[in-house]
Amino acid sequence: MTIDHKKISVRQIRLNDCFHLKSFTCNNRSIEAFLKNEAYPSTIEMDASTSLVFYENELVGFFTLKPDKIEVEDEEEGIKHVICLEISRIATSSSYQGRGIGTFMLLHIVNLARSVNYRYIVLDALIEKADWYINRNFIPLVESEHIVSNEHGLVYMYRDLYDVELVETFYDELTG
Repeated sequence: MTIDHKKISVRQIRLNDCFHLKSFTCNNRSIEAFLKNEAYPSTIEMDASTSLVFYENELVGFFTLKPDKIEVEDEEEGIKHVICLEISRIATSSSYQGRGIGTFMLLHIVNLARSVNYRYIVLDALIEKADWYINRNFIPLVESEHIVSNEHGLVYMYRDLYDVELVETFYDELTG
């Protein structure tokens, strides 16, 4: 079944969402437990922000975001710490996996990051999901980790939203 993206809505988690959360499954018990037990408290306590994704009023996914820092090397300044956006949790409902919901959520997160001027998005991907993120322009911080993960079964990844071509085109047209 093809997903009509016009029928997808995204909103922050609310107190009265318990009904939706109870039936959510994604084949990962720790992610499910986070959504059902910790997502709302962490949102109202301002530790992180969880958004729910609905397709025709059915909960089909969620993501949790929070600010973080990443070390980047600058030609002039050397290594510096830059504030970035961390995807601390992201999941698609089992019945909707493989239908574009995860990609939709990532594009939504990229747009959010751009709208508040975050250059980098970071996440810890499960080793078995690393290639999926690589196909969506994420890069493992340690190149070999997407083949052999760290001791936690995770791959630390980032995506740089800086568009060199866009910047060069702008300045070329400005001066040209």
